[in-house]
Amino acid sequence: MELKAKNKIGFGLGTLGKDLISPIWGSYLMFFYTDIFGISGTAAGILLFVARIWDAINDPMMGVIVDKTKTRWGRYRPYILLAPIPLYLFAILTFTVPNLASTGKLIWAYVTYIGTGMAFTAYDVPMWGMLSTLTRSEDDRNQMISYLRNLSTAGYLVMVYAALPLVSILGHGSQSAGFRNLMIVTCVVSYIFALICFFSTKERYNTESNSATLKDMIKSLIINKPLMILIISMTVMYIFQNMPSAVGTYFIMYNLQAPDMVGLGLMLPTLASFVGIFIAPYIAKKLGGKQTIIVGFAAYIILGILGFIVASKNFSAYAVVAFLQGVCCGLPSVLLSAYIVDCSDWAEWKYGVRCDGTAFSLQSFAVKAGQALSGAIGGFVLGMTSYAAGEAVQADSVIAGLNAARYLAPAALALVTVGIMALYPITKEMKAQIMAELEERRKKA
Repeated sequence: MELKAKNKIGFGLGTLGKDLISPIWGSYLMFFYTDIFGISGTAAGILLFVARIWDAINDPMMGVIVDKTKTRWGRYRPYILLAPIPLYLFAILTFTVPNLASTGKLIWAYVTYIGTGMAFTAYDVPMWGMLSTLTRSEDDRNQMISYLRNLSTAGYLVMVYAALPLVSILGHGSQSAGFRNLMIVTCVVSYIFALICFFSTKERYNTESNSATLKDMIKSLIINKPLMILIISMTVMYIFQNMPSAVGTYFIMYNLQAPDMVGLGLMLPTLASFVGIFIAPYIAKKLGGKQTIIVGFAAYIILGILGFIVASKNFSAYAVVAFLQGVCCGLPSVLLSAYIVDCSDWAEWKYGVRCDGTAFSLQSFAVKAGQALSGAIGGFVLGMTSYAAGEAVQADSVIAGLNAARYLAPAALALVTVGIMALYPITKEMKAQIMAELEERRKKA
């Protein structure tokens, strides 16, 4: 074991520093845009979709920049110190309602939302890339990923459950002021965590600047078949995992007629994911990692169809389905992130080029694309079904659309993910061969 407790705690807090704002974005941003900020669901959906097109360009660019960075602090640590500043500034402005006309508000939303996404990438990519520099131990690495997932999930639970009560307290009756003040408090706490991470970690391996050319780095990604399959799978996975949160506030308020249960209802799948994260390594030992992921997705599909039939009007039935779906989502979360490092090992083994930062930038893209596209789909559903913001009772078309968006659409996307993930080529035997040959090369270097 190479990692000390202070390294694990510091690195974990650094990860939590960026992830504390994610629950507010994933669960409440669409509601904020439609019911508080004052733009339509369709306009918000288009905004989220456009932002992801830009991310497809921006995220890999950030990965290349990180891989080419060389400072006295290392390749990744400088970003942990500096990137949070614009991230938190843009995040606060995103949840601020300016005194502007409709067009001005829309421009404000585009600038602040896209700015937050770019700054998040500048923080997220180095965080994950730095993991490969902290230890060579696969056990350490897998334990760290599991620890990070659990810590982020705990933070997610707290923020989802506490967000609306805190909005009420901090806003003194004004939801607009409440969301802004909540984001200010969250960002201050998050930056303290980032500072702790910066001062408690040290890059021990691969801290030298990457000598590969930009062309070689891009080529190594494009022809990295395992990585491309993995990123596509993760993107679709994050879409269907985030859709219940994206439409969850509306679904619980209008379909289940339980507005007081929004926090608990959104929290249940995340709480259940702890169970999936905990049992995933044990199931993977029996079935293998890839098979465990596919089993989790298959069970999610069945639960989605079942939920559509029996859990569209009753909160108790919804709670059972949501909890079980959360367990299914927890199974692949640790395994897929570990596979990113495997894909980097594969590229180094196959082509002699290692680009951890660039590879993890694609994971960052997958996470943000999943969050945004799920929100975009939710926004389009609201627009197409004539959702009336602020109305206590919604049309039957809205109720039907929310039911399909909560259960059937995620199940269909989970089915797509199963088909894509079935193509992932790195087996346990291939991984052992890759690691043995890389270790031999490093000894000779």
